[in-house]
Amino acid sequence: MRKAMAGLIVTIAVFGIVAAACADTPLDRLIAGAKKEQKLTVTLFPRISPEVAAKMEAAFNARYGLSIKVEADLTGRYSTKAAQGVIEQNTGAPPSYDVMVLPEAAFEVLDGAKAVEPIADWDQMLPEGADKTISPGPIQGRGFIAYDLYWGFSYNSDKIASADMPSTMPDFGKPQYKGKMAISDFATNWTYALMRYSPDEFLKIVAGWGANQIVMMHPEQMAQHLALGEYSLGLDQTTEQVVSAQKAGQNIKMAVWKDVVPHGVLVYAVRKGAKSPNAAKLFTLWLTGREAVAFVGQSTEVGSRLYAGSEAIDLALKLAGAAGVKPVGFFDSDETYKTLHWLGTKDGDDYNRKLTNAMRGQ
Repeated sequence: MRKAMAGLIVTIAVFGIVAAACADTPLDRLIAGAKKEQKLTVTLFPRISPEVAAKMEAAFNARYGLSIKVEADLTGRYSTKAAQGVIEQNTGAPPSYDVMVLPEAAFEVLDGAKAVEPIADWDQMLPEGADKTISPGPIQGRGFIAYDLYWGFSYNSDKIASADMPSTMPDFGKPQYKGKMAISDFATNWTYALMRYSPDEFLKIVAGWGANQIVMMHPEQMAQHLALGEYSLGLDQTTEQVVSAQKAGQNIKMAVWKDVVPHGVLVYAVRKGAKSPNAAKLFTLWLTGREAVAFVGQSTEVGSRLYAGSEAIDLALKLAGAAGVKPVGFFDSDETYKTLHWLGTKDGDDYNRKLTNAMRGQ
């Protein structure tokens, strides 16, 4: 009897040790650390509402059994905040934000300044629906993709017949489109073309657009002007912007180029020196999951290619498939990431000025 009892005690002890070891996963440790923290200061996608941000706070806490106060900045200004982050990193000042949402160029600025904190074992803590593609090679463990955007051009079908539609970027320099085109005034949107064309080649293409008196304006205004029939074509528009415009009753449609379909992303990153580092890492990973992306979808057409239900992404992939073009992005490889880095250098700045001047016909 004593031997049996002793054996049972040993078995229970061993089982307890194994169970404890199994429970001590990277996620368990991160949650345990986050439970000791109280507040996160974050930037979120700027077109969501404060009400949705509050719902995201509640859902995040409920998911992991936390009581973190999430102070959300919804004002955008990615580049300005990234530049401020570099100053903070270089001067040793505490970061203004624990977690930041950033487009590619703004992320690269912070990443290049070593102002981004990697998340160890991130691939063992992925939320529902996410996979390793959320943190691709060049930014692996540092940047985490939450939202996907696809660029092409919009058009007013009452102003241009399908037989007269351009198909490649050089086509927009043809004389028949003179005075009929608008383009996004966000210069960073144009440079996705560098994944298909060399800087000199693209500069010549843009000079052709400038010779056609293309007009620069905000993408949302561009959609409105196209719907009114003031222009036939709107370059560097996202499917998200077009779907949003259509739901607002505007008469525009979407097409993609047959030489390049830009795939842009918005990523979340943890700032080095974050005041609540465990909660910041946990929140960053959670933001890439199905639950968090669905919250953002309540306020905007922006979504993730990993999760079904985004009209904008479904439209983009359908158009790209019909055109036989695989979308490309700056985080696809080390080489494309080098191009992004170059654009942030003095030479890259000079090149962007040349593009802008060429767009203006100068």
